[in-house]
Amino acid sequence: MITLILHNGASKIGLLREGLRFENIEVLQYCITSKAAIDDKLYQSNAVIIYLDDDSTHELSFIPRIQTKNPNIPIIVVDHRTKISDRKSIEAMTHSYFRTPISIRIIAITLKRLACTMQVSSNEETIQAHDVWLDLQHRYAKRKEKIIPLRAREFSLLEFFMINHGKVLTRSAILEFVWDHNAQLTSNTVDVHVNRLRRKLDHPFKEKLIHTIPCVGYRFGTK
Repeated sequence: MITLILHNGASKIGLLREGLRFENIEVLQYCITSKAAIDDKLYQSNAVIIYLDDDSTHELSFIPRIQTKNPNIPIIVVDHRTKISDRKSIEAMTHSYFRTPISIRIIAITLKRLACTMQVSSNEETIQAHDVWLDLQHRYAKRKEKIIPLRAREFSLLEFFMINHGKVLTRSAILEFVWDHNAQLTSNTVDVHVNRLRRKLDHPFKEKLIHTIPCVGYRFGTK
């Protein structure tokens, strides 16, 4: 999982950044005083944290822009300000609000839960990406007109790929979303399951959708 932290000074978010990394959440950073575009980092991210402190200025003004670019990305606020008068309005604009002192563990759990549930609307019964359909209610996959029989883990893996089609997904991100923390994992767990899925989904067809990104992970989509 990848989370983007919006802040006004990198030195102030060190504890939060390192704590999230300890919880297997990759962290991107964006300083609001930067002249660089936020869009690329936003595209790579599964969630956004807006960090507020007493030096904060217009971090909250980024919320409408984020929601326009990606309406399905969860936004949470970590508020470290001494005086707070706008909590209710912030809560109305975002998906979760944390007031310091904070539990990074709880923030991590919240991020993962929101990212999972918001990627696909609760009333959606199917996902489509390219020529692949995934029926979430009846738990089957289809490519073109061919039904693809999948085991439970393969189904979850394909669902994660399709939700994030076009994005490069690291092996750690795949593990975080598809496997339970209590699962017995090996160093090649992800690769083994991706290869099984690839044999079923890609091998019978000319156009391949699952691409290996050397030293990083995988990407689902056309070339």
